[in-house]
Amino acid sequence: MGIKKTNNVSTTAKPAIRRLARRGGVVRIQKAIYKTVREVVVSRLQTILEQVVMLLESTDTPAKTRKTVTTSDLTPYRWVDRFRPKADTWYTYDRVKS
Repeated sequence: MGIKKTNNVSTTAKPAIRRLARRGGVVRIQKAIYKTVREVVVSRLQTILEQVVMLLESTDTPAKTRKTVTTSDLTPYRWVDRFRPKADTWYTYDRVKS
């Protein structure tokens, strides 16, 4: 009985991505953006999961017995800060009415 691998990120619906964009203030979305957003989500999740695995392997108990990560595991080691997005700054140009 193996683990069934599925790519659930590719099934992320366009309306969900659109809602996130609207929350960020985006008015119009190009069609090609949806694929790009999905790729970015996958790469970010891979980074987070790699860090979680490193955390589980570095704890006192063997990694084989640990299957759950709690917030109390992350807080003392400042791992919570590592899960926050990188300091990528995106500049926008606001339309100024004159």
